[in-house]
Amino acid sequence: MAPMKKLISKLFDYFKRNKSTIFLIAILVSLAIPLRFKNLGYSDYHGDEYKAFLSLNNGETAWNFLLRQRKGPMQFIVSYIPYLFTGNFLNETAERLPFSIASTLSIVFFFLFVKNITKSKLMAFLSSLLFITNGFISGFGRIAQYQNLNLLFSFIALYLYSKIIDQPLSDKRSLKISLLGTFFWCLSVLSHWDAILVAPIVMFIITKSFLKGKENRKATIKVLLLNITLGLAITLPYIIPYTVTFSFYERNLTYATARIGLDLGYSKIPLYKALTELYNPFLTLPLLLISAVVGLISIKKSFPMLIWFGVVFGFFEIFVKNPGTHFYNFLLPLIILAGIGLGSIINLHIVTKILYAPIILVLVSFLYFQTYVLYVDHSVEYPFVNKTLKVKNYLRPKKDIINLVAKGIKEIKPEYMRGSYIPLFGFTHHRFWNEVNDLVNNLNQTNNENFKYITNEDKSIGEKYMDTKYGVEGGFYAIGIKRPMNFVMDYRFINYGSRKLIYSFVQNNKVVTVIYRFEPRVVSNTLK
Repeated sequence: MAPMKKLISKLFDYFKRNKSTIFLIAILVSLAIPLRFKNLGYSDYHGDEYKAFLSLNNGETAWNFLLRQRKGPMQFIVSYIPYLFTGNFLNETAERLPFSIASTLSIVFFFLFVKNITKSKLMAFLSSLLFITNGFISGFGRIAQYQNLNLLFSFIALYLYSKIIDQPLSDKRSLKISLLGTFFWCLSVLSHWDAILVAPIVMFIITKSFLKGKENRKATIKVLLLNITLGLAITLPYIIPYTVTFSFYERNLTYATARIGLDLGYSKIPLYKALTELYNPFLTLPLLLISAVVGLISIKKSFPMLIWFGVVFGFFEIFVKNPGTHFYNFLLPLIILAGIGLGSIINLHIVTKILYAPIILVLVSFLYFQTYVLYVDHSVEYPFVNKTLKVKNYLRPKKDIINLVAKGIKEIKPEYMRGSYIPLFGFTHHRFWNEVNDLVNNLNQTNNENFKYITNEDKSIGEKYMDTKYGVEGGFYAIGIKRPMNFVMDYRFINYGSRKLIYSFVQNNKVVTVIYRFEPRVVSNTLK
């Protein structure tokens, strides 16, 4: 009983010493839960979600499967956990749950990291509110994909590293904490290579700690070497065979050269702006930019974030040809800079506390409301349909997704749309694919047929759900998706000849999916 009493006493003392921090974390988690978990299973899989699941070819081992992917193994391991209980990957809620939990936990370590680096609970809290309500972070937090693991493991690592920023790296405590930080950073690397993009802030912290230990240079260098050794020991057993396998497939090399390489022909800032406004309409971008500029006033607190932002932003501008949504990595330090700016305004004077604290509260409350309406509420599926925030008609996004495709992205970079797509993650989009699969299977079984299917939706989405094969040979069913993820709007298949409507699926009193039956016939080459 004595050890148990001692443990309880230590826990009680810890909570007593850190009650304000625990209280703020509790508020943040409470705010995050509805945005991450409510209606989690509403949407069908979209974006690259279907790529997060273990899908072995005949005779293929799990190891060989992992080596031929374009990402680290962590998301496949995590997505396999729900599979052990459900027996399939088609339960959207179950598959997304561990990733949403990771997203929620990342908020805790984001707060703790910012608190350590700024020495301000207020700035950490405000930064965390902006982090929670950011459209990219919220969208990622509602899907089964690696970003949530990246954020969790990276911010655990940054939190641990930030604990040693003010003490010599040669200190024994620094050794233990830094090794643990390196371990989690390696887990982030094994989730996705985006983890490398936190290197600027890691290097800043390590350098500052290194300089404090200059009196014991030998011990300091030993700590650095131990961290490097641990990092290599964890990552190289995967990265070496992965690199060999990756270079073996020509399509992987084509993919890599299409995304990464010297790219000085134009600025991608308009693209960043267009996608940021799609995920974060109205106030978010102006608020972030203005607050971040204000944050530069507190240069001692903002300098590490400025370095982080500048290096990553420069990397994307110069070396990333097709950023997709990966540019959210330089939005992370921008969010922290904005939190520093908002905190600086409040802390400036007693008058600013009285005047600006309520205004900032209203602004953040609006961002929370906006995020809930756009990512959780599915009465209208933004951005596939334009959506008001149920306040005033002028609170309407300037562009729905169709206008963005037709007028926005193509004007910014025409070649972006060739061989690529608009990256959409976490938005509400339900088209009854599980029910479509069940219905087609039942029809094939009842009629003793083996009809295939086609769809105007992205083929990869249909293939994830459908048991029958894709094709038009013989008889087939045409799955018409209204407002699909790939923007191919013709869902009636009129050019394929005589058809029979089998079933319509209705969502929010509107038909969103139809199934047509086409009897066996000879199909001309122009229709294949």
